[in-house]
Amino acid sequence: MGDSRIRLLQEDPQAGLELIMKEYRGLLFQIAQAQLAGSGTREDVEDCVREAFAQLYEQRERLSEEKGTVKAYLCVLARRRAADMYRKIAGRKENLGESRDSFQQEMPAPGARRLPFQDGEAEAAVQRHVLLEALKSLGQPDAEIFVRKYYLAQTAREIAAALGMKENTVDQRVARGLRKLRKRLEGGRV
Repeated sequence: MGDSRIRLLQEDPQAGLELIMKEYRGLLFQIAQAQLAGSGTREDVEDCVREAFAQLYEQRERLSEEKGTVKAYLCVLARRRAADMYRKIAGRKENLGESRDSFQQEMPAPGARRLPFQDGEAEAAVQRHVLLEALKSLGQPDAEIFVRKYYLAQTAREIAAALGMKENTVDQRVARGLRKLRKRLEGGRV
């Protein structure tokens, strides 16, 4: 089953991007906010979201329905932009001597409870739980490879060095793990 949003984005870029932004802005905001975990301002989070959408738009011709969904691609882009922003903020704090407290005033503390859920937060929490369980089912070191690649935005070379593996071994484990995750998340067992 393909993702019709990809076709729309390629055939009518403006309409496609508007639809995608309306549908996924909240999710990307939550991803970037969670990744920054109190280290950045609301503007930093919004920058991550804007950059993810801009990158999607720039790469729209390279997207393919067979490679995955727009949602999955955007989630990866948002995590990577947030990881870049985290490194930028860390450097800014180090260079300017800013305290973490000034950034935390803008964003809620990790784990802070806000009720009721807003803009699909409950659905996002369930999705995170399901994905976490699926990742755990991969076992080690595959689960760690996935966290490093998709959450910390590390390259295969960086992961290989950290885990004492060959780079091609990391790539093979990612490919095999993606197949297992896809099967598990689509309802099958691994």
